[in-house]
Amino acid sequence: MVKCAKIAYRDFPTVVNEIAESGVAYNNTMADYARMDSNMQGAQKAIGGSSDSAQLAQSYMWTKVADREYDIEYWQLYHNTVILAVLAQVSIDGCKKVFEVDPNEDILRIRSQQCMNREKDYPKFMKYTHKIAVTKNGKERPYDEIKKDKLKVKQRIDESIVCPMNWLQECLDKIQGISKRNCVETYEYLALRPEGKMAHSRQMSKVREIIENYDFFVKKYMLTFDEEDEDSILPFIEKTEKVIQMLRNTRMSQLTIYRLIETSLGLERDTRSDRVYRDASKYTRKMLNMLYMSNKEKFLECFVKSA
Repeated sequence: MVKCAKIAYRDFPTVVNEIAESGVAYNNTMADYARMDSNMQGAQKAIGGSSDSAQLAQSYMWTKVADREYDIEYWQLYHNTVILAVLAQVSIDGCKKVFEVDPNEDILRIRSQQCMNREKDYPKFMKYTHKIAVTKNGKERPYDEIKKDKLKVKQRIDESIVCPMNWLQECLDKIQGISKRNCVETYEYLALRPEGKMAHSRQMSKVREIIENYDFFVKKYMLTFDEEDEDSILPFIEKTEKVIQMLRNTRMSQLTIYRLIETSLGLERDTRSDRVYRDASKYTRKMLNMLYMSNKEKFLECFVKSA
């Protein structure tokens, strides 16, 4: 590890940020709080913008290296990558202090350069990393809209762009999916249905509503989640704990939990006792996770014990 660190220090020097601070000071007033909030919002936008632009610049630069074209455009892309690295540093620190540069303006200037503008501008790996919003104005977007957005991203992919992230994606694509031959049917993992007249349909509806709302919260939350900010995980933790407590307070019977598991896995062997819930399998993972965390003993009793 020390040898690798030595090589990294010698051959891959880190960009040093020498941009001076602006000297702007904040006062304890509502107007200055508003300015701070606006600056932090701008910084958050610049962090994403600089990272996205740097990925593209580096991808175009790698293509030049592969073709051994060390021309003016190559060096322009190289300097753009360096500038964007500094802007990312400034943007992250911009949440706490102000510098004599506007990262968003410089990002727009770099993006407008000819070397950064292409009809097909995405490397192949971006088909998998590009985020597409699944919610809008507090509601889930129709699948047709999401599908159109995915198609737009696909149409921007340029297969000729060379970069290491593409090589990684090619390796991932070579991993074969699990064989579906001679598989054990899912229902064989479930224990016999518990005795009882029927599951509590009202409780089932309530639990499904809780899980659907939780699923919507998670999707919306992930659009703004910041890995660099340790506190940004707190709303997710609080919401998850609240959902677990709500499910515990529901006090479901063994049969009700069994039916929730059965329907979430899409196993409708006997639907005479209660109606089929068509969207149950849409939230399978969250349903199973939340049922396990809120009713561990009853949840595990629904499955066969290992031999």
